[in-house]
Amino acid sequence: MNPGNHTGSNQYDSRFDLNISSRDTMFGRYSLTDAYGTTPGPLPAPAVGQTNSGNSPTTAHGSALSETHTFSPHIINDFRMGFNRLSTQRLTQVTERLIEQYGFKGLPFFSIIGGLPAVSVTGYQGLGEGGTLPNIKLSQVTQIADGVSIVRGAHSFKTGVDLRFIISNAFTPSGTRGSYSFNGSFTQDPQRRPGSGSGVADLLLGVPASASVTTPTIGDLRQRYYGFYVQDDWQVSKNLTLNLGIRWDLNSPFWDRLDRMSNFIMEPGPDFGKLVVAGSRGDSIEDRALVKFYKTDFAPRFGFAYRLPHQDCGPQLLWDLQPGHVANRHQRPALLQSAVQRVLHIHRRSVEPDIHAG
Repeated sequence: MNPGNHTGSNQYDSRFDLNISSRDTMFGRYSLTDAYGTTPGPLPAPAVGQTNSGNSPTTAHGSALSETHTFSPHIINDFRMGFNRLSTQRLTQVTERLIEQYGFKGLPFFSIIGGLPAVSVTGYQGLGEGGTLPNIKLSQVTQIADGVSIVRGAHSFKTGVDLRFIISNAFTPSGTRGSYSFNGSFTQDPQRRPGSGSGVADLLLGVPASASVTTPTIGDLRQRYYGFYVQDDWQVSKNLTLNLGIRWDLNSPFWDRLDRMSNFIMEPGPDFGKLVVAGSRGDSIEDRALVKFYKTDFAPRFGFAYRLPHQDCGPQLLWDLQPGHVANRHQRPALLQSAVQRVLHIHRRSVEPDIHAG
């Protein structure tokens, strides 16, 4: 009987609310989730059974901090900070590196790759660890945002900034510990070859029918996002309010912290047929990410609300024009799309036979 699976998780949450003074309030929270899972293979270690068995720890951190300061009845500042970190791992059942101890040679060395290579023997349960283990991933986002609201006469100004610092790490071997197949090709009877060989005999002789190895996928990626905006709600008259604003967004492509990226140029030009290595032509984000990205992503905003004068009912006409953009994943120049929305609201203040709500 195979051993059973084991799973579990623990979660911790905390928060505080603080009135620092009549002008300052603060809020904060922190959450931690610690989960684990163990899935043993069909065979005892180190044979395991060439499945994706092993340990699967997951750890998640989440925190937020907010502080609101009132400079005056007309000026309020809101500061916010957030942090999220998620670590997911799928580890081998055997963490000790056994590859060289069992006579497998010529495989790349990575200290975190433990256990035996994937060994397939025709007619028998496979040996070794799963080919895609260990699979280690980490994602982290740090966000800082600040907004100021200012009321001056008929104007209500809002301006602010949104900054995000993103980390995305990954290690996936995808066959880096090696894969071997033994099917009896080298122990066949020369007089009657079909079906006469033994995969176990080939294994004992150390002559596989096929063998393969791949390099791991390793990434220590970084990304940045910067957003700035300014907006004014201007009450021109008791019937007309204008909404004016503009926003600028800068969303960088990912780059590797150690510049382990390259790009083979296929487009006609002076670099045609060349292999360009990240960071070889400068330290800018474009030089390290090997991608040019859109830096003039401005989104203006215009809207107005107008209340039609009427003795018995108060119709309200709203018109909102918000040019925006759609940026594709390849960081090509964004397209400009316009959304025009018109909404007519009629609010009745009295009931008259000839007036119907629309």
